[in-house]
Amino acid sequence: MSPLLHSADKQWVTALLSTELVAADEFLHRYHRARPRAGNVRTRLGEVRAQIAETGTYEHTRAELAYGARIALRDSDVYTDGIPWRGLLVRDLRLAATATEVATGCVQHLRFAASKGRIRPTVTIFAPDSPRLINEHLIRYAGYAQHGQVMGDRSMSRSPRQCARWAGVRRPRAAPSTCCRSSCATIA
Repeated sequence: MSPLLHSADKQWVTALLSTELVAADEFLHRYHRARPRAGNVRTRLGEVRAQIAETGTYEHTRAELAYGARIALRDSDVYTDGIPWRGLLVRDLRLAATATEVATGCVQHLRFAASKGRIRPTVTIFAPDSPRLINEHLIRYAGYAQHGQVMGDRSMSRSPRQCARWAGVRRPRAAPSTCCRSSCATIA
């Protein structure tokens, strides 16, 4: 630690690093229990401790990243039994450094996830310092109200009306019904 830090700052940094070490320790033990062929957990913990001491954080291996993403999906509130979390395709694009590389990665993500019409659970992971995406998601699922219930994505249930209003689209009037005989007048 820097000698320029005040003692209160040193305590805060020490507590932060301690929290990071505890979280890393828990995660790596969990990972190595699930993947015994991953090697010696003590060796990996030594590497991680050294990285945290030097930089304040550590970098997951590709296998740890994939495991963590799958477990995060399984344990999340949005997980349903219909999503095969074990089959989640985890794409590691932490080396993408330019906006063009990130944009290309997003287009590839859509192609992999759509997989010729067969939706495949996919996550693409970029580095924290890579160029940022402005929108929340590349694609959202529609949501709409029907018979007092929200169908689809609840967070998007107002979106179609809002988009139509913003775009200046007016709701069409009901089409007039006509009589079965062409000589009858149109009923409005």
